[in-house]
Amino acid sequence: MRIDCVFSVIASLLFVLGCNCIEKLSNATTESNICKLISSSQSPIDVIEDGRTLLFFATASSSLSGVNYHINNNFQNQIKQLNLGLSMAIFDNIDANTSKIQIDIKNNDICNAQSVYAVNYYNIKSKIIYCDPKKGSLGGSGTRNEPFPALSTLLQSGYHPSPNEVIFLLDGNHGDVFLSGEDFSVCSASNASPILNSIQFINANNIALRSVEILSNKVNSDAIVWIDSLSSKIQISNCFIGSDVDIHELESLTWKKNVYTGIYCNGTACTFRYNLIQDVFHGFQSNGDSTIFDCNIIDRFCGDAIRNTGDNSTYSNNFITNALIDDYYDPLGNHDDMFQAWTHDLPIKNITISDNIAISYTDTTITNLAKIVQGLVCFDGFAENWRIENNIVLTDHPHGIALYGAKDCFINNNIVMRHPGRKHSFESDPWIMIHDHKDGRESKNTTLFQNKASNFRFESKDIISTNNTLLDSLMQDKMYEYYGWK
Repeated sequence: MRIDCVFSVIASLLFVLGCNCIEKLSNATTESNICKLISSSQSPIDVIEDGRTLLFFATASSSLSGVNYHINNNFQNQIKQLNLGLSMAIFDNIDANTSKIQIDIKNNDICNAQSVYAVNYYNIKSKIIYCDPKKGSLGGSGTRNEPFPALSTLLQSGYHPSPNEVIFLLDGNHGDVFLSGEDFSVCSASNASPILNSIQFINANNIALRSVEILSNKVNSDAIVWIDSLSSKIQISNCFIGSDVDIHELESLTWKKNVYTGIYCNGTACTFRYNLIQDVFHGFQSNGDSTIFDCNIIDRFCGDAIRNTGDNSTYSNNFITNALIDDYYDPLGNHDDMFQAWTHDLPIKNITISDNIAISYTDTTITNLAKIVQGLVCFDGFAENWRIENNIVLTDHPHGIALYGAKDCFINNNIVMRHPGRKHSFESDPWIMIHDHKDGRESKNTTLFQNKASNFRFESKDIISTNNTLLDSLMQDKMYEYYGWK
């Protein structure tokens, strides 16, 4: 199987290639530092007329310093490198005729991959207002030439958005924002870089937040984005969400005072897509049902990347990396998980975890990386009717994929193996484990099919295991080479 220099990489192709038999990989012709582990372009990007769109890219390879991105379209854009392997593209006034955005990914000037994003373009046919923290006034008309003040100030004045209204944010800090009501949107205006300190959705329904930076070192709750249990159908897309800190604050002994959880969602049927969540404690937590968390990047988290306690939710095509702070043995320390769920009462039902890339770290220049980083886990089940499929998990810790208390679960086509950096040694290379509940209740009717892992641990009796591959060190080395670590 020949691997061309230029090929279209979308998540489905990535994992089909990644999960082909290892014998085929051994016969492959590869180039050094090929970028195959990249953030996903599976879902369409929502673009709004006269608005700004933010898009984030992440890549894993053995030489991130050589990675760069090129946009193959003729509209106004700029790319900013945020960290090694991580960049942000800024698009203004995307034309209504634009059906896709194509990104060429290069490593050391070799074109390694392409990622193609479909575009959903929205013409505005309803009321529009503009908010400007620098020049706006409550006495203005709300136009771009006579804008209202900062969004927080406007809402505190008693302003209530009308159905289908679009609120465009102009340059400056719009403060701590509290949104309630229903059926309106808040977006970055074209050629503008607005910032929120934090945002809370309170008794809100069907509100969209698009392409806004939400960065803070002080928020009104434990999370930068907070959604209460009375809210539903909140949509947050293409936003940059993080704690406003520098590396010295994260390395300090008081680092927990400097970072917050990125998104904390108690609402129902909420959607989060194409966001970057960075420099946070926990990245994302959902306690509500019917959550969709898709195509996001979580980078530099000090606790858990994703936490879930609700039912009927999907976590797909996300890129998770760079767990920080080695504090597991501290009195208030944390064992970092890339996905964690738990329940001490009713089971968590109908969860899909698919097509995610979860790597304990990608940036080797970080000095305060965590040592204990677990993969996709639920230690306090039951997990009932879960589908865990097409994920790639790279970490040193034994818990690659682990369910303690599983019923009617399906684990298919995952790759779980040790991080190629091999910084830490534990009692085992990463495994896929099915275990009975901690209280002794048996796991039942769980199927494992066509997985590849450096270890398998089946601690329960009622397990169907078919066509799974145990990866020895030679096989793992070939996988590292295939994914660009050789």
